Amino acid sequence: MTDKNDNPLKEYMAKEEDKKSPIKSKDTKSNKKFLIIGAVFFVFCAVSSCCIAFVLASDRIREYIDDFRNEIEDIKENEDDNNLEQPEEGAANEDAEDESDSQGISSSVETGDLVWTLVSIENMGSEISDGSNIFTEETDGYFLKITYTVGNMDTFGYSPVAPTITDSSGNSYEKFGSELFYLDDDENAFLFSFIGSDETETFISIFEIESGSKNLKLNVSDESILNDPTESKSIEFEVR
Repeated sequence: MTDKNDNPLKEYMAKEEDKKSPIKSKDTKSNKKFLIIGAVFFVFCAVSSCCIAFVLASDRIREYIDDFRNEIEDIKENEDDNNLEQPEEGAANEDAEDESDSQGISSSVETGDLVWTLVSIENMGSEISDGSNIFTEETDGYFLKITYTVGNMDTFGYSPVAPTITDSSGNSYEKFGSELFYLDDDENAFLFSFIGSDETETFISIFEIESGSKNLKLNVSDESILNDPTESKSIEFEVR
């Protein structure tokens, strides 16, 4: 008698379990989809944040440098008057500035969708310093400041690679690593540079050139941070 009464109850419970099983399967699949979508969204947000931080890095670096300069200037202002008065060094710095030679060039070349124009060059001499004479650099050759523009004719934004300089001896020169210390606040360094569609930006770079170098060339291309170059050209110039 016990077996006969238990059978209907067992059958009813088995049917209820069968009804719940597909629902659990569907819930599991839905949860997996939500997890995948959430993971993709998280990766997208992380990549976007990195790109934004990358573009803003140049402004932040300049802000840090300006803050550091201001702190050093405040320290110097609190020094004794005897330490601040250095007429001989000031006169030497003025002479060094007078010896610098600026030349207008205005020569352009096109590489892919980019238009490079060498605007001017300036021989800064063998010693350079920032506006407050806090940072100084010396070389056996000379420092060369070049002003150039980059125009983007593409329908999309572009992040080109900085130009280089070569001479007739096969030497290749890249931008001076500490150039940010020796550029004015209104001078735009080529650093993580992004150029919008149909826009033109002006940049200033400093190069350390060996003494006696001849037949200098500014080498440019359509290479970007993400793409290899497809076209490269050079702009020849001479330094007086």
